[in-house]
Amino acid sequence: MKMFNRNVLALAAFSAISFSLCGTGLAEELVPASPRAENSGTAAPEASSGIKSGACLENLKKYRLSNRIAAECVAEAEGPDASPELLYTVGLWFVSGEHDLFVSIKPDERKARHFLYNAAKKGSADARQTYVVTQMNHPANDGVDNKGVALNFLKEMEADKTDDGFLRFVTTLKAVHRLKKEHAEKVKAMADADNYKAAFIYADILQASTLSMKSQADINKAMKEAEFYYNRVLMHYRDQKDDESRSLAARVYWNLIKYYVRLSAIEQYREQSQQAVLSYLEILAKMGDLMAASNLAVSYHLGDWGRQDDDASYAWTSWVRNCAPGSMYSQGLKRVNKEVTLKVPVEELDKRREKAPEFTAGAVCLEKNLPVRPGDAPEELTVPVAEDEAPAGDAASQDAGEPK
Repeated sequence: MKMFNRNVLALAAFSAISFSLCGTGLAEELVPASPRAENSGTAAPEASSGIKSGACLENLKKYRLSNRIAAECVAEAEGPDASPELLYTVGLWFVSGEHDLFVSIKPDERKARHFLYNAAKKGSADARQTYVVTQMNHPANDGVDNKGVALNFLKEMEADKTDDGFLRFVTTLKAVHRLKKEHAEKVKAMADADNYKAAFIYADILQASTLSMKSQADINKAMKEAEFYYNRVLMHYRDQKDDESRSLAARVYWNLIKYYVRLSAIEQYREQSQQAVLSYLEILAKMGDLMAASNLAVSYHLGDWGRQDDDASYAWTSWVRNCAPGSMYSQGLKRVNKEVTLKVPVEELDKRREKAPEFTAGAVCLEKNLPVRPGDAPEELTVPVAEDEAPAGDAASQDAGEPK
């Protein structure tokens, strides 16, 4: 079970790091972060009626997403007064689905297209960009071809001559495989003029170019230049520490992880690459990235990256379960949690608990852990609680909030 090896590319795109550039969420291919709840569900909510305008976004600020809130949001988004932000939010739910303890939404291409289009027509630049990428990169599975509409949106993006508008346009071109040399050269010029967003995009373009290179020497040369620009992004983050620069810095670390995962397949670089993967995962985890922390817990347990350490695995498993109780991340670590707790002697477990803070020192939990709206939780489920709030013995043997 090499969880990290199998999923690193997809996870980088999906994780809470979702690249926030000029207000958008972009990874290798656009997979934006929606207001809370996780990926790939099983049952889309049906719209209800009589929903007060504006109630959806207010509920999302106050409560954990549930099937009932999602259904209310879909109904509100169908109304004539739906805001671009609401339409975009609902559209994103249907792009790749949402799944959490209290919500299940299946991906639905038709609904995603519908809400994203309406949001774009009402002025949402994020929705317009997401529409372009989703419609141009994947053949429609319902027989509807909207590439013409997507191309018109792309032309509208090209008409935005501001720096942020151009960078949004270039990032979209890269995602739909239409980037030209002159675009990259202009981005480089902006990066050299100390535009840290352009520095990331140019480094990302350089890294992407290595996928078609045959010579390791050429790859190393391109990545050396890419890391020069990545370092500019990291320096900006160290100076600013704001949410936007943090998101971009996190994308840098995920990109470097992807590179070193690939490089680890070469024997002479294996040990160095494995150390780099663990190092960058730890940096991300301490920045509050739950996907990185979860992968770190699994990697230490399995020894995937040259280091098997169940003490470290226990520490990061406990940290995730305390930071985001009942989440998909916590549930995903259920098996590892049992391996590093129930299958060890009590004395050894006590020692692990004592050592745990050494591994997670400085880690920042960014989860809001909003309450479930009264009446929204199914009767068989309880509201998740953190390990240190659970009754003695419960945390080590079961996931809080899961049906027994």
